[in-house]
Amino acid sequence: MYLYTYLYDCSEQTSSRLISNLAIGPILLEFKSKTIPLKKDLDLNIEEAIDKLSKIQKTNGGFGYWSNISETYSYITVHCKLYFLFKILKFFNFIFLFFNFILILFIILFNKF
Repeated sequence: MYLYTYLYDCSEQTSSRLISNLAIGPILLEFKSKTIPLKKDLDLNIEEAIDKLSKIQKTNGGFGYWSNISETYSYITVHCKLYFLFKILKFFNFIFLFFNFILILFIILFNKF
């Protein structure tokens, strides 16, 4: 997990670390390797990255590379907001699985379809 321990903290690098932790972190946790961080450490890393990005975000909603620079960049803004997409997709995945479960339960209980 190279990006998990990545040392640099501009907004683009922080969001890259956040996105990789959200996307592949849960998969890597299943390997239970000693080189993979624990789930609580991964969750803390994600929380810290989200907190850092919320502090870097400018009043116009955009992102620059550093908190002390007022200029924003479209590329960086899109890259930093990708984690919202992951959260939304995880929510819809949960809803999809829930309704599939209900449908299967209905089929089993009432032997319909």
